[in-house]
Amino acid sequence: MLHHVYSVACRSTSVEQFTNNYSLNTIVEGLRLQTSQPVSVTNPPQMIPFALQIVTCWFNDAEVDERGRQRMTLQNPAGDTLIQHEVELAVPARANFRTTGRVPGIPYTGNGVYWFNVSLQKGDSWETVARVPLVVEILARQPEAAPAGATASPAANPTPAAQ
Repeated sequence: MLHHVYSVACRSTSVEQFTNNYSLNTIVEGLRLQTSQPVSVTNPPQMIPFALQIVTCWFNDAEVDERGRQRMTLQNPAGDTLIQHEVELAVPARANFRTTGRVPGIPYTGNGVYWFNVSLQKGDSWETVARVPLVVEILARQPEAAPAGATASPAANPTPAAQ
């Protein structure tokens, strides 16, 4: 039987060639950006150019190889599905099996919690086995206030010439 072990959002991964151990680099829990201009919500959504990977590990505890199908979706804060990807699983007996879904960017539909959902197909239905949150916050940077006593125009308050 296939068992979900973990699902993690990260920036990149690497595999050690001799042991096949997997390294998850820069685990991502949220995305906070400051921009000089407000970002508007559009249809279709603008892409935030922030690539990441969703890594999922499965374990087969059976004495025989198991097959299955995994689905990964990205839902926005309103619950709408923005991305969906499916992959076939072929997990050897008594072994781990990893999948890596590459996400080239986040379709921005507003600030809030986006969810990466990982599901396993069971017959004709899907069972959600993991939900990985991604908190997205885009803020417009406020212009810096002038120090007290400063004037708006240098010409209005000329500097005395050197003597």
